[in-house]
Amino acid sequence: AGEGLSPQRVAENTMQDILDRFGDVKYELDELGGGDEKGPFQNVLTLECEQMNKLMFEIHRSLVELGMGFEGELTMSDQMEALQEALFLNRVPATWSKLSWP
Repeated sequence: AGEGLSPQRVAENTMQDILDRFGDVKYELDELGGGDEKGPFQNVLTLECEQMNKLMFEIHRSLVELGMGFEGELTMSDQMEALQEALFLNRVPATWSKLSWP
């Protein structure tokens, strides 16, 4: 992870990097077009975009929550500590993996 940095500091840096890159990513399903005449490829794309939106929402929500825990605004829960550890170890958190492929 980060040499000489505490696990919390490494997790904070990783958290901020992810939020800076992907904090406002949302796949707009209305922009996919196709209207009522969706073929099989459009249907699959729509389902994939919906799943990615759920994942991106959870990533953002959990990172904001973790940030609040780091700032002392929330008490660190077991889930928040697991997220911090995963970020420190450069691993995908279990809660994110569950949403990545249903």
